[in-house]
Amino acid sequence: MHCDISSADAYQAAVVRATAEFGRVDCVLNSAVKMAPGMLVDLSLESWNTMLTVGLTGTFLMTQAAGRWMIDNQTKGSIVTMSSVGGHQPYGNSDPAALCGSVTNMDADQLNAVFVRGDEYR
Repeated sequence: MHCDISSADAYQAAVVRATAEFGRVDCVLNSAVKMAPGMLVDLSLESWNTMLTVGLTGTFLMTQAAGRWMIDNQTKGSIVTMSSVGGHQPYGNSDPAALCGSVTNMDADQLNAVFVRGDEYR
């Protein structure tokens, strides 16, 4: 299913479409990323913003839309976010470390308040 990462409404529309076609949301896989390789001091603000919009804001919006549906419908489900080990152990480029670390910590802190191991609604 295509989702325009620049539109917050597109994520909600994706959840609406998925529930219309399949009846529910069982699993979401967040894996979108747009890396801007290179040294942080050489990175343009435009590249930085694109990387954060795709990788961090997109993950936030999809997680929020699907998570809200699961909570509102008291439905068990899983939200899986793929990231890189660069979020735990930076390997030379500052941009992947910042993005991957943020994505990993956002899901761990926020979703654990609602889901136990990503599959049990409280």
